[in-house]
Amino acid sequence: MTTTKTPPQNELKLTGKGVEPVRIPSVDKAISQYISDEDTASRAALKHGESEDKLIAAMHKNADQLRQPDGSLMYRGEDRIVSLIVGNEKLKVKKAGQQKPNGAKK
Repeated sequence: MTTTKTPPQNELKLTGKGVEPVRIPSVDKAISQYISDEDTASRAALKHGESEDKLIAAMHKNADQLRQPDGSLMYRGEDRIVSLIVGNEKLKVKKAGQQKPNGAKK
């Protein structure tokens, strides 16, 4: 079986409304900003995930000092309380003094 290469096709040089691409500078600028923000958010999410992994590892390393009667790990920092539910690795970080309203369910 022999294969033949298909010759490259040239783009048709059509012009006119509905055929050639529309260029709107304000939309192009907004697209560029959106893509830049999206990239920044992706990098921030990745960095946040790495920070979370490091925090969980540090808490496990010091589990003997942080273990609570229910098996979770808790650390009280200067203005934050960090709790880690061991097993499903659910991490919570909240401001110290922040409590649930009366009657709120867990």
